[in-house]
Amino acid sequence: MVLSSFWKEKYILESKKSWDLFYKRNGIRFFRDRYWTLNETGQDGFYDLLQGWIREAESQGRPLYILEAGCGVGNTIFPILGWNNSIRFYACDISKEAIGLLQNNPAFDSERIHCLVLDISKESLSDYIPEKGQVDVAILFFSLSAIAPKYHKFVIENVYKVLRPGGWLLFRDFCEGDLAQTRFSKENQVEEQWFVRQDGTFSYFFRIEQVQAMFQAQGFRTERLNTVDRSIENRKLGKKMNRRWLQGCFQKKDCGNLS
Repeated sequence: MVLSSFWKEKYILESKKSWDLFYKRNGIRFFRDRYWTLNETGQDGFYDLLQGWIREAESQGRPLYILEAGCGVGNTIFPILGWNNSIRFYACDISKEAIGLLQNNPAFDSERIHCLVLDISKESLSDYIPEKGQVDVAILFFSLSAIAPKYHKFVIENVYKVLRPGGWLLFRDFCEGDLAQTRFSKENQVEEQWFVRQDGTFSYFFRIEQVQAMFQAQGFRTERLNTVDRSIENRKLGKKMNRRWLQGCFQKKDCGNLS
C-alpha cells in the first residue's frame, strides 16, 4: 500500500523537524567521513577535478569557494579542508542540530567555514551568500534524494544561481536498484522511486536519464555522469551488499572557466 496523500504532505511539512530529531538522536556517529572524495581518482572520482580547480584558483591568488548543500555534520567538509588550506566552505543544512554539531567539531574553523541553516528547497541561497557568483564548486552528495521530488527543480536552480560563471557541481546520490531501495516495504513507499524511513526522512532513487535531464534543463552542461555499482562486504555479518549510486559532474554554461 502506497502512502496516502495526507501522510505524504505531513512528512514533507515536518522534514526539518525529522532531521533535527535525527541529529539529536545520532549526533556525529551515523555517517562516516567521506574520504572517498580524495581517494577516488580518474573518471570514477572527484580528486583530480578538485586538484585542478584548486590550482586554477591559486593561480588567480584567491581561495577556492565550495558550497555543500546538505552538509550534515561535516563528513565531506572536514576531510577536504584538512587536505588543502586554499579552500573555503559554505556549509548549508536544513537542520540547526547538524550545524551545531559541525560547529562544535574541534576541526571547525570559522574563518574557513561559513554556516547556513536554511531549507534549500524553499529558501534562496543568494539571500545568504554575500557575494553573487562567488561559489566555484557546489556539492550535492546524497542530499537531493532527501528532498521531496517536487522541489528538485528549485534546488538545482537555487544552486545554479550562486555558482560563478563556468562553475561546477559535483553530484552523488542513490540510484534505482540500490540495495537500500529493496529493503523498503510497500508501507514506506510514497511514490515510484520515493520512500520514507521510519524516522520521517526521505530517500529517493534516481534514474540516470532523469538526473541528466534535470540538470540540463536548469542550464548545466553534463561533463560526466555514470552509474557506480559496488559490492561491499560486511565482514561482521558475512554478507555482500550490492550498492548502486549515480555520480556526476556538471558545469554552469555561462563560460568555460572559474574566473
